[in-house]
Amino acid sequence: MTRCAGALLLWLLSASRAGAEPLDEATNDRDAPGEQAKPVGDDDVDLEHATPDPTPTVPKVLERAPRESRVAVVEQAGVGGPLAYGSATVLEVGGAGSFSIAGRHMYMRLAPFVAWFVLDGVSLHYMHEIYINKDGSRYRVATAPMLGAAVHFRVNDRLLVATGPEWGPLYNGDEWGVLGRLKLGLDILVGRSGILHPGLYGSWSSDDSIDPGGNLVLGEHFSAGFDIAYAAMF
Repeated sequence: MTRCAGALLLWLLSASRAGAEPLDEATNDRDAPGEQAKPVGDDDVDLEHATPDPTPTVPKVLERAPRESRVAVVEQAGVGGPLAYGSATVLEVGGAGSFSIAGRHMYMRLAPFVAWFVLDGVSLHYMHEIYINKDGSRYRVATAPMLGAAVHFRVNDRLLVATGPEWGPLYNGDEWGVLGRLKLGLDILVGRSGILHPGLYGSWSSDDSIDPGGNLVLGEHFSAGFDIAYAAMF
């Protein structure tokens, strides 16, 4: 699973270099199905005469028809770029992390992820959760490589509501199992190309669950919680 996810990530990054659409060939006609707006050059001379860069319109789910050239990654998405967040071919890379100490217990959680919009408002993503827990002199590592899909519903050009499932193998530090999760959250655009992802989730595991501190919750297979992550468009 980890090797497949790594290969997928390398393919996406290589596609962004070799297969990205030439930005100067884009069109300003956003009414035509499958077209993208032309990027706006920054011609500001000084702060006194500066004008805000235009924000591309976030599309609705499946707003534009798919096209062959969308099997690629468009660069410079976001404010002042050719496409808005949520548009097909947009790639985002980010993650979540936390570090805590409580008495003799110390834990760290890392969850890097990459997401690619295959259609307007529809994305596929890979997230690799890693939990490192220290109890005294003993370390324990748990991990969950997760594949998922999400549908992103436009509220306005700075806010979307996203929901979808995730699934993958779970190693809780003692045994291997299966982990499934359903998430409901927000996509909040920050600055030119940043996205804040707060959300709620409910999950089920075939083996003992892992709490946010990386500790086993013996006999429990269901859990719920709050998560927040940050990403940037490629």
